[in-house]
Amino acid sequence: MFDDTLAFLADAGIIGGDPTFLTAMPGTPLFERMARAGRLVESEDGARRKLQTNIRYLQDAGFLARGFVQFIAAYTSARFQRARFEKLLTIVRTSGRYVGAARTGYGSPLPYLQLQLRHRRYLKMLLARIWLLVKRPSWLWAALNGGVLAWRHRRECPDVGAYFFYWIYWWTNIALKYEGLREEDLALHSVGRDFDRTQLAVGQPSLESRRRQARAGVKVEAQLRFTNRALKRLSDEATAVATRSS
Repeated sequence: MFDDTLAFLADAGIIGGDPTFLTAMPGTPLFERMARAGRLVESEDGARRKLQTNIRYLQDAGFLARGFVQFIAAYTSARFQRARFEKLLTIVRTSGRYVGAARTGYGSPLPYLQLQLRHRRYLKMLLARIWLLVKRPSWLWAALNGGVLAWRHRRECPDVGAYFFYWIYWWTNIALKYEGLREEDLALHSVGRDFDRTQLAVGQPSLESRRRQARAGVKVEAQLRFTNRALKRLSDEATAVATRSS
């Protein structure tokens, strides 16, 4: 699944985002479903981790932690980052549906840079990003190479410089966030060995929960339909496995 996620991000040319583990937010169908299945982590040990969730996963927590550490190493590598930016440029050049960047925020690199220089805290972060690239020659080379690619396609893709800076921003953002990541920096949890997977879809949302979800609008309703289909499939598969085992 870690490899599949990397492949998806590279093939889709997505240059932003912070891939992480799912967390159940109170008031959502997911939270209630995890509570009904006994898969919510009620309390933590009080220690802050670089990454933590409140879901007990079906897969082994150690496996997930090891996989995520390796995932981040691959995700922030110069080779992967350069490839995803090149893929973005290929997509926007050939799709015929290029959308220029807005002239505000990240779409205005120069004003954004001026903002960084005016505030000590922001300047410190900017210098940290620059140093992150400079101390890794392969990263710096990939960034420079991406800049050259953006320059070459500036006529076909106006404002491509904004996308270039956005790519660098997210790359260095994730790299700084997870720099030196170790397995023990992740607070992940798994269900017990005796967890009954046939009970994953047991129970129905309470009346109050349904009312709350109805007020939340169309998005939650769509999530519920998708979740119910997925749960039925999981339940059918678990029942089939249990039947074969017996």
